[in-house]
Amino acid sequence: MAVLVELVSITSSAIDEYYDVLLIEKNGKRALSIPVGKYEGENLALSIDKAKLPRPLTFDLFCEILSKTEAKIEYISVNKFYDGTFFANVCSKINKEQIIFDSRCSDAFNLAVKLSLPIFVEEKVFEDAGFEILSPDAVSKQTCNEEDWTIEELEIILQEAEKEADEEIVNLLREKINEKKLAQGLKINVSFADDEDEEEYFGLSM
Repeated sequence: MAVLVELVSITSSAIDEYYDVLLIEKNGKRALSIPVGKYEGENLALSIDKAKLPRPLTFDLFCEILSKTEAKIEYISVNKFYDGTFFANVCSKINKEQIIFDSRCSDAFNLAVKLSLPIFVEEKVFEDAGFEILSPDAVSKQTCNEEDWTIEELEIILQEAEKEADEEIVNLLREKINEKKLAQGLKINVSFADDEDEEEYFGLSM
């Protein structure tokens, strides 16, 4: 069974030169962090940020060509996790025939962002590599300061806390996230923020 998710953020590491793409289960409590290469992550970050470039990138060209044909990509799916690697499918319809293409997750995510496609994750992938997120109601000053939280988990809790306008917890979470990023050499955050100030806080700096 496949679960609908939302791509909520992408974080770049200055040390290991890779990006982490964070997916959260729609109407659920589970999340998935998927690493992608530096080049692919930078392209994805530009797509998320809707950056205006002087010349089209590879995915811009592909989507433009696709728009002139009868082919249609319907959704993408993270369908497998094996030996530390995530696998994806690009599910399309060509001449009324359903065709599934094997894909790297980074390519599938770029297409999903460019074409506003739904993203699904197979239940088995969540079971093997997912983690459960903590609701803002369960967050306290003490839990904010616990060292076991990963940056990805803290950012998920932060997003939920911001929705509920819990300013004290939001500030504590932001401080903790910044501390961990500083310690790990992390420098870039991009998110689908509706609020202008929040978008600047998570904005792409390259």
